[in-house]
Formats: sequence, structure tokens, C-alpha cells
Amino acid sequence: MMRVTDITIKTIIDYENQDREQINECHRGNFYIRDNTQYLEYQETEADTKQPIMTTVSWLNQEPLEITVIRTGAVNAKNVFRQELIDFCRYQTQVGALAIETETESVEVSTNQCGGKLRAAYNLKINGEQVGSYQLTINYKFSE
Repeated sequence: MMRVTDITIKTIIDYENQDREQINECHRGNFYIRDNTQYLEYQETEADTKQPIMTTVSWLNQEPLEITVIRTGAVNAKNVFRQELIDFCRYQTQVGALAIETETESVEVSTNQCGGKLRAAYNLKINGEQVGSYQLTINYKFSE
């Protein structure tokens, strides 16, 4: 069964130069379960071109905890977050591609009958260069 869901995303970035940035987003999307995997789907907009990006977040609520984020459209990428995993992906935009490396420090998943929370803490490298430490938090609440 698909459920309409309010999704809030908070990303805190601690850059290598000691600057800190927080990005907050709100989306309306869908939640569903297929073959014991839970999914959130929502559409976001690429910041510069305003082109659509379809984002799918999936996870199993069992050990080892793993969150997968797939983005298609103006940006194409697949990131996997699992504690102590180093993941490599190609981040493709209309301008070109970047080599992305994420080293996940921790993953948390909590759910209840009203929604849930996903969290991943990781270090990010772009084209081999350390960018910073990221904390991604996705909260979702069923609208129905």
C-alpha cells in the first residue's frame, strides 16, 4: 500500500575549512513497502537549472542497517550508506560527472505507525579530495 508522506530533510555539512552549512528541504512524496524493503519517493528540483530530480530512498529495518539513495533526472547518482562502508559512485549532472566517495560512520533507522527517521553520518570526497563531514537526516510522516 502506498501512503502519501510529508518528508523533511536536513543536511549538516562541516567543511574541511571549518565552515558549517545546514540545508533544509521539505517534500511531499510516497512511502511503500515491497519485499520487506521500505521506500520513500519524492521529486526535488536541481538548484541551478530548476530541472526535476526523482529521488528514491530505500532501507531494510534490520542489521546491518543500510540506506540507499537513488537520484534520476537532472542528477543521476546512487549512494549507499552502511556503517564502515566506503561507497564509490558517479554523480552525473548535465554539466558533467564527478567521482563521489562516501565513508559512512553511522546509520540509524527508527520507525513507528506515524512515520520514521533515517540518519546517516559520513565523510565525502569529490574526485579524490576531502570535502567535509555530512549528517543527513530524513524525517517522514504519513499524511493520511
